[in-house]
Amino acid sequence: HICQRHAVQLGRIYEDLQSQDTTILVIDGVSQTDAARLARLLDLPFPVLADSDRSVYRSYGLDKAFLIIQRSATVLVDKQGQIRYIQRATNPNHALNEAELLAAIEKI
Repeated sequence: HICQRHAVQLGRIYEDLQSQDTTILVIDGVSQTDAARLARLLDLPFPVLADSDRSVYRSYGLDKAFLIIQRSATVLVDKQGQIRYIQRATNPNHALNEAELLAAIEKI
């Protein structure tokens, strides 16, 4: 599953991100039912999308480490579809670097 702590952190800065014309989409490698359940459980103000075949994960180079640890990332994509920021993590307890993310958004 996605790092729940990371999703909760995004929820806490959601208004700051919205004020900078930024949309959040969390993508989890589960079924749509499980993704919706997670969004409700964590009371997230943004959608959690399902990537049950992990094709999105693979397209961002987020294959499993040691075949068991799912890599995750924070990815900032501009309106033209260009990746402007990516912070990959292998540690499931990895904390979001909020200041770094907000600075990257301001540069766009």
